Amino acid sequence: MNIYWKLYLDRLAILVACVMVVACTRQLTDITPRQESQFPQIIDVGGNRNVDILFVIDNSVSMVDEQSALVSQFDSFIAQLETLSGGLPNVHIGVVTTDVGLGGISVSWLSCGERDGEDGLLQAGRNCFESGDARYIQNIANVNGTRTINYPENKTLKETFSCIARVGIEGCAYEAPLEAIRRALDGRHQANLGFVREDALLVIIVVADEDDCSVKNATIALNEDGNTGLYSPLGPLTEFRCFEFGVLCDEPARTVGIKTNCKSHPNSPYVYDVQEYIDFVFDLKADPSQILVAGIIGKNMDGPLDSVEVTNGPSLQPGCRSALGIAPAALRIEHFITGFPQHISESICSVDFTPILNRIGETLRRVIVDPCQEITMFVDADPTTEGLQVDCTVSDVNESARDENIVHPQCASGTDLETVTEPCWRLCQQDASLGDALYCDAAKFLCDKSGQVSIQVFPSNREIRSGVNVVAKCAAQ
Repeated sequence: MNIYWKLYLDRLAILVACVMVVACTRQLTDITPRQESQFPQIIDVGGNRNVDILFVIDNSVSMVDEQSALVSQFDSFIAQLETLSGGLPNVHIGVVTTDVGLGGISVSWLSCGERDGEDGLLQAGRNCFESGDARYIQNIANVNGTRTINYPENKTLKETFSCIARVGIEGCAYEAPLEAIRRALDGRHQANLGFVREDALLVIIVVADEDDCSVKNATIALNEDGNTGLYSPLGPLTEFRCFEFGVLCDEPARTVGIKTNCKSHPNSPYVYDVQEYIDFVFDLKADPSQILVAGIIGKNMDGPLDSVEVTNGPSLQPGCRSALGIAPAALRIEHFITGFPQHISESICSVDFTPILNRIGETLRRVIVDPCQEITMFVDADPTTEGLQVDCTVSDVNESARDENIVHPQCASGTDLETVTEPCWRLCQQDASLGDALYCDAAKFLCDKSGQVSIQVFPSNREIRSGVNVVAKCAAQ
């Protein structure tokens, strides 16, 4: 098991907050909140607002309508991010396709050519960017209130996304979104370098109407011995092979009926185990809270998500249907998505992607989180004591020497915050009186709605060394 995943499980109830200056740290401190039903979040309080968003889009023949729905309703997703305090974060947005070929082997019945498909290369589209070298959208805030973009000024963010996201429908029918993620982010493509920033939140969104078939042995797609009967080693020459050799259920794959408790096959000779891809993405970040994975995929709408029905052929019964088309349950992709603490999975069988993109955007907002939060968000660590008793750890974190981290105490009740010399922190609310436990330095308090609070470290004018981040981690509802 990936060490960071285990670390996360041990601290499931941690709310991560990056407070003030420089950037978010990526280390989890030893804090045991008193409530388990919590969601890990990164709270930006004027520090790190970098978000790298990778869309993995199925470019097989059945995806015409789904691609159109994604690009036409993309604004719903961006609109959620624009409602954050300070507006749209500093985003990188890139697109890769699910076509990585079959190891250079041409398979005509699958539309897989002799090359490795798109091979995880970020898609530049045609005349989408100001520079011919650009491979992903950049939209970054400047200190003067303007934004730096790398696409034409007469084009909107939505129009530019549409330009790179219309990836066509000529891709290999053995879709491999998970292998595409690895190839996009493992550094093999010079053109992709710079897309992932070390301090940024990484968001991966898979849009596909077929399950993952990340092939490690192309024999799965071939008919080498001429035997493709139902009882041959590989079975009929169909895409059902991806299910049979990529997924392991309680029941035999080729028999007709419901298959239950289906998961990625851990030892398939033909298809990579999904856990490899989960571990790969975890290893990109030192802190699991910096990763959000989402999917608009085929889901079993009539039964458990880890079950599927096999019909005569053999073939998979569609998990869902809509005016856009049909989709089998994407068991491997679902396994990948739910392998991360922060995830959201929605059905691709919808005629309107707006609610889906809204929900993904809302989830991302929860992960980034405004610096200003409703006071009801925080867990009351001691309900028997009057007022809100928050469960937080606030530290100065030295990125180059983590053993030099300094944990600050909470400011004691009655402390004169205007004359305090040793750092302490307080959960602050606007318009609170100087002696109030929720008093804040109004000049540095960004919240403008009643009932909102943020964390502030006093003295508010203290100097902080370069390379040191102020990090708060609190228990939240």
